Amino acid sequence: MREFDFGDVMSVARSIQEEVGFDFRYVTPGMNKCEMYQLCVNTYLDENNQLKPSCIVGTILVRLGIDIESIPMYGSVEDVLTSLTGIARFSPKAKKTLKLMQVIQDNGGTWHSAVQTAYSLSSI
Repeated sequence: MREFDFGDVMSVARSIQEEVGFDFRYVTPGMNKCEMYQLCVNTYLDENNQLKPSCIVGTILVRLGIDIESIPMYGSVEDVLTSLTGIARFSPKAKKTLKLMQVIQDNGGTWHSAVQTAYSLSSI
């Protein structure tokens, strides 16, 4: 089983944020926006029927090396991390950071804002 801490999550999150740019806002596949309390889409099937990471959490998990097929397509951060029991374990601070990023993304924040705010709040 692989173990991940706050530093692992932040390193990958910052790398992703740099790739997508400072203004990137996530849009749920098949929709024109992302909203809090809508179904969390962690992975999705693209037009070629290939499984791809979707939201910030799904993208981070894949970049951490977790097999995309092990990540539930739908579900909250808590549900997803619980489903990975036996595959991956996340420190409490790493879990908190992923949850914060998800909330910020789902409230319309940029991924840059999600990464920076989660970093700041997780440090408290």
